[in-house]
Amino acid sequence: MKFTIWGEIGATGEEGPVVLGGRLRLLLGGLLVHRNAEVSRDDLIAIVWGEESEPANAEASLRQRQYLSRLRRALNEAEDRSGDLITTTPSGYRLDVDRAGVDADVLTDAVAGGTQLRDLDRLAVGEPYGTYSDEWWCFKETGRQRELASQARTQPVAGRSTPSGIVTFLMTDMENSTANWDASQELMAEAVGRHDE
Repeated sequence: MKFTIWGEIGATGEEGPVVLGGRLRLLLGGLLVHRNAEVSRDDLIAIVWGEESEPANAEASLRQRQYLSRLRRALNEAEDRSGDLITTTPSGYRLDVDRAGVDADVLTDAVAGGTQLRDLDRLAVGEPYGTYSDEWWCFKETGRQRELASQARTQPVAGRSTPSGIVTFLMTDMENSTANWDASQELMAEAVGRHDE
């Protein structure tokens, strides 16, 4: 399973992209910003309903309105897997993902390893967390991802040498310059002197 936060929050499995509506995308975003860690029910409720007036039974809505079960089912079907990627914890939920399967972690690991991604322009497209990049729940991670993308763009590509800043001229024998030098050393020295001024 591959997860994206760059451009648009999303997931792609063996069966193709997972189709997510607004609240399911928010729910996935909230789980991804806390990937491989527990996120509380209260935080997920605040992320999913934002500044809208949340339903009186928001916790029940999170479960019984099937936002979590719909997201679980969509992720599991896209990857044709039996185990859940989203697990229930004592006070919330947890999305367990492989680092290599999250574009943000691929970028983080590349910068930490001192290598530039050859496909950075395909990976870091748009804004981290898409249209939600300025939301309270992902604002810090969005800033961190922007900084990492900037660092990745300036790091050398592995296996390629970087310019040293030393300019080397390659002199060739054009139009018999060596023969002209030998025949008229004074005139050639004068020409080189004018060139160097």
